[in-house]
Amino acid sequence: MNIQLKYALFLLIIALTACSKKGTFQHISNTEQITLRSDKTAEKREKCDCLSTEHYEVKEEFAVLQDLKYVNTLYIFTNSSDLKNNWVGEDMIYYAEALNRIGNRRLSENAKMKLPEGNNTPKEQIPWRYRMLEDENEDSGLAIYQVIDDELYYYVTRGKNRNNYDKKIIEKYGRDRDKALNIFAMSHHPDSIASPTYKPSRVGISLGTAVKISGVTQGELGDVWKMATLYNHEIGHSIGLRHSWYKNDGCDDTPAHPNCYSPKKEGKCKGPTSNNMMDYNHSQKALTPCQISIATKYLNNPKSKVRPAVYKDWCKYDVKKSLIVKKDMHLDRFADLKGDIVVNNGATLRISCQLSMPRGSRIIVSPDATLELNGCTILNDCGEDWGGIELREAGKKKATVITMGNVKIENVASR
Repeated sequence: MNIQLKYALFLLIIALTACSKKGTFQHISNTEQITLRSDKTAEKREKCDCLSTEHYEVKEEFAVLQDLKYVNTLYIFTNSSDLKNNWVGEDMIYYAEALNRIGNRRLSENAKMKLPEGNNTPKEQIPWRYRMLEDENEDSGLAIYQVIDDELYYYVTRGKNRNNYDKKIIEKYGRDRDKALNIFAMSHHPDSIASPTYKPSRVGISLGTAVKISGVTQGELGDVWKMATLYNHEIGHSIGLRHSWYKNDGCDDTPAHPNCYSPKKEGKCKGPTSNNMMDYNHSQKALTPCQISIATKYLNNPKSKVRPAVYKDWCKYDVKKSLIVKKDMHLDRFADLKGDIVVNNGATLRISCQLSMPRGSRIIVSPDATLELNGCTILNDCGEDWGGIELREAGKKKATVITMGNVKIENVASR
C-alpha cells in the first residue's frame, strides 16, 4: 500500500467515525472559539525561542516539514552603452541558466568537511535550491534582464572608486525584490583591469535581497561553473550565514582557521585547508549541520528579509505530507505544513510558533489527545483558507485543549 493511499484511508476512517452516533467533533474556526473551548488557559505563554538554531536541526519526527525550500532568483546583467562589458543576448541567458543549474548541483552534492583534520562532522542534505523566476514578457520566458548604464554598470573592489557596497544600481534597477533575490551580474571597470595592481577576480557581495557578483566575463562563457561557488557563498549570506573562519558564526562545528585559499607546502597554510562554502577557498562545497540549521531558520522565519523570495510550494494540500503525532511532540519552530495534522490518542502536540496550514487542511485532535497552543499563530500563508481545528469526541472521551498567551487562529474557511 503506497503512502498516499495509506494516509487517505486513515483520514477517511477518522471522518467516518466523526459521522457515526458514537463519534462527533467540534469545529474551531477562529481565535474566539478556541479560547471559549479551552479546557485550561494561561495569560502568558511558556518560554520558547522560535529563532533558536537548534530547533531547526534535522529531526525524524519533523520529516514532513523538512522538504526543500526554493529561493526565487532573477538576473540583471549590467552593461555599458557599447555593449562590450558583459554578456548579451543568448550568451546572457546561457550564463544565468548555467549559473542557476550548477549552483543547485553543488548544493545537492554537499561535501564532507575537511577541517578539522579527522573530523566526524555529519554530512547532511542542504535543504534549499534556486528557482529561476519566469517572465512571460521576455523572449526567454525567464526573468533575465539587461540594463545599460555607463555610470553604474561596473564593479570596483578597492581604491577611491570602490563601489562593492554601493546600492545605487540596486535601487535604480532592482525589480520584484518582494518575489526574488536580485542577482546583479557585473564586470570590472576597464580602467581597473588595465591597472597592473588590480586583480579582476571573481568577487561578490550580498546586500540583503540583492547580490552583486563580478568577473562574469573574465573567462570564457563556459567558465560559468567557476562562478557557482562564489554564487552559493553570497546567497549563503543572504539567507543568514556568516564567514566561518572567524569563529563568530554561531556554530560549534565550524573550526577557526587561517582561511587559506589552497594548501601550501610550508607556513600557516600547510596541510588540509577548508572546503566550507562560507570560507574563502578554492572549493567552497561543504556546509555543516549547524550552518544548515541557521539557513533553514531564515528561510522559514516569516519576518526574515529573504522570506518573500521563498517560493510558496506549501500552498497546495498533499495528504502524503500530513504530520501524524504518535507521541508527545513540541513544534517549537516556524513551519510550513503541506498536509493535515492528526494528533493520535494519548499524544500531546504543543505548537509555540507560527504554523502555516495548506488550503483545505485540518488539525484533527483525537478524543484522548491534547493540543497545547502556546502563544502561537496558525494560518494559511498563501492568502487562502484552511479547514480549521477538529476536536474529536467519543462517548465520555473528548480532545483536550490548553491555551497559553496570545493565540491566533486565522484564515479558516466558513462551514
